[in-house]
Amino acid sequence: MSLSGYTDYPFSAEEFGRGTDTPRQQAPIRAIEVLTWDRNKYVDVRVAGLEGTFNIKYGYCYREEGRCGDVPTFTFEELETLPRCLPEDEPEAPSI
Repeated sequence: MSLSGYTDYPFSAEEFGRGTDTPRQQAPIRAIEVLTWDRNKYVDVRVAGLEGTFNIKYGYCYREEGRCGDVPTFTFEELETLPRCLPEDEPEAPSI
């Protein structure tokens, strides 16, 4: 199970060791696949155009294409459908 959505979170090499965005500058809106939720603040996501998975706060994951505050985030009921962690064969997502 996963959730399809969007994010405007900046994915920079400075934070994640990979990525294309400049820290503290507006990033493009990208399609994402939300894979897990830790039952607290963090989700693992796959990001369109970037390799691997990333661990970000769920508040940066939106149900509709748009920017933070302009579009709804996923509800807890939606997030609860996700597993708590990635399967062991997936590379570990770095936390921010």
